[in-house]
Amino acid sequence: MTVCVGLECSEGVWLGFDQAYGTHEGQMRVDNKGYQLKSPEWGLGLAFTGSRHDQVGRFILPDKLTESPPAGAASVEKWLLRHFVPALRTTFQEEHLDCASDEEDKACPWSALVAVRGTLWALADDWTLGRHVEGFWAVGSGAAYAIGSLASGTLDSAEARVLSAVQIACRYSAHCAKAPNVLPILIGK
Repeated sequence: MTVCVGLECSEGVWLGFDQAYGTHEGQMRVDNKGYQLKSPEWGLGLAFTGSRHDQVGRFILPDKLTESPPAGAASVEKWLLRHFVPALRTTFQEEHLDCASDEEDKACPWSALVAVRGTLWALADDWTLGRHVEGFWAVGSGAAYAIGSLASGTLDSAEARVLSAVQIACRYSAHCAKAPNVLPILIGK
């Protein structure tokens, strides 16, 4: 599993994540767990804790999103619930990744952070959607450490705060790798 960190700021949302994925025989491969979906004007980014879910979300989901998100947190939440979550769930079902509806295999937990038009949302594998009132959140391995780092607010820039949160999560969690990356998801115009 990986750690995903998000922070709202005046320019949009910064997403941070580690990039490694363990394979057999102790080898590691680099997997970029966060990305911008569609065009920059959409102001839409996604970071997953699971590699397979991440790949499906990155390469298959964009074709299913046809209506761009509106501005404003209340409108964004409605768009997420009416368009984004159903499109993602359908994509996972088609790719046999919807563990919430698969009685045989409950062993594929995932969570994600979704950045939309300058707002940050957390999405869990039971399809619950939430938003932290303080404008930051973390999911995955070491998330509690990352949230503590973000809450301290000791660094000036949003980018530095997110990068530091990922580094701290990876330092104290055995299930997170030391290959941090950050990605700005700017507010779409």
